[in-house]
Amino acid sequence: MSEVITFNEIPQTGWDLPRVDIEIRPNYTNAGVFEYPNRVLLFGVKLTGAPGAINTVFRVTRLSDVTARAGAGSIAEDMARSFLAGNPFAEIFMILVADAGGATKGAGAFVYTGSPTAAGTIANYVAGFRVAVNVAAGDTPTIIAQAMRDAINAIPEMPVVATWSAGATGTTVLTAKHAIDMGGDISLLTNLAPEEVTPVGLTQAITAMTSGTGAVDLTSAIAAIAADWHPWWVLPVTDSTNMGIVITELRRRWAATGHMDALAFAGMIGTVSAITAWLPQRNCELLSVQTGPTGTVEPRWRLAAMLAAQATFYLMQDPARQLKTLPLKGMRKPVNGNFIDTERNIIVKAGGTTFDTNQDGTCWIERCVSTNTADSQGVATKAWQDIMAAAVATRIRYDFRTYWRLNYPRHKQAPDGSPAADASDSTLTPQIALGVWAARCKIYERLGWIVEADRTVRLSRATFPPDGTRNRLQMKLVYRRIDNNIQTDVALEFEV
Repeated sequence: MSEVITFNEIPQTGWDLPRVDIEIRPNYTNAGVFEYPNRVLLFGVKLTGAPGAINTVFRVTRLSDVTARAGAGSIAEDMARSFLAGNPFAEIFMILVADAGGATKGAGAFVYTGSPTAAGTIANYVAGFRVAVNVAAGDTPTIIAQAMRDAINAIPEMPVVATWSAGATGTTVLTAKHAIDMGGDISLLTNLAPEEVTPVGLTQAITAMTSGTGAVDLTSAIAAIAADWHPWWVLPVTDSTNMGIVITELRRRWAATGHMDALAFAGMIGTVSAITAWLPQRNCELLSVQTGPTGTVEPRWRLAAMLAAQATFYLMQDPARQLKTLPLKGMRKPVNGNFIDTERNIIVKAGGTTFDTNQDGTCWIERCVSTNTADSQGVATKAWQDIMAAAVATRIRYDFRTYWRLNYPRHKQAPDGSPAADASDSTLTPQIALGVWAARCKIYERLGWIVEADRTVRLSRATFPPDGTRNRLQMKLVYRRIDNNIQTDVALEFEV
């Protein structure tokens, strides 16, 4: 039987004049894996009075794009700086949310007493930003406090404003630029480098930053992007209200009818007890949270951006490969040390991403996991434990859906063995559909995303609805994601 070739532009009836018509069209039958969108969306908090419009997405190609809109020293600027440092190759977008208007801002202080007996340098750190003040022998606390105020305010990216008053002569007061509750994330530290020493004779006391009393609301920002697709999200806050809003939206997008999968990244700082009490309340396979102990130098929104930068870059290259050993660029070793092994194991089992440190103080991802630890019935599961589970699933879903839409946009369908399918390239059958899945699985297997493709293809099914519904094809497509070498057990024996 001869095959009927279908044309999209050339009429097959009603034209009798001689001519040669040739339509040009792409053939996607042998197309490789389709490129996944590399669009990252940062939810940034702007300073009150900054000119940027809230709930409006804009493209970020350089840090000044954010500073001009959100303000120097804003959470939005800090997130953008950290993400750009780790992954400048992504398509980066940001949507701004307003600071908490009218709320009380957090505050802290550097308090000086005594007088240096020799010249030296005070090296303080505010949320990880170094500020150095040279002092001379005999400088009074007032001189030093004023110098520290001026040095802090000379650094635009500082998340605080420094003041001094005659009523507290040796005190530099720091007030957060944001009014939201930051959970005390603005660290105030001194002498982080081995060579940094407070000048002899001078005493510096640090009053830790309190938290602001306000809260941001991501509701309007998420509503504003309801029809926009950004596959990667970076979050500035982790309060229960906003987390609930985010997870609800992530699940809406992830649903079969959502067509806008997204994975989100956040940061969390606290004790083991606090973190492991917070994580199970999230229980979302689409959310990964970089955890850090009390004493972490960086604030939580910076941890989120650091993790997201590495995850988005490397999962775009290979969604099936673990992120272990990738550097959290710009992160310092916590001043009180990292969680010990047993504590980090507890955090991973609870759904938190952990890091480890090198001798030089640099930090790297240890295991990147989702917050999902139980199924919808509350039964413990590791099905979605590693971030690669969701990353591979979304890539395969996107690729197969794209391939299908390009190759079968307006096909007819017929039962297996139908002469109509043999005679026309515009007719689809269940057997042809399974053949498509088998061919795509061979590509996924060569890419190292899945294994045992021959076996899982045999488990897959394509059929028409059993109730006789017409114009519909139903498929169950099975794959097995490739494993990662996360643990290695060795018995080392020596001969005697």
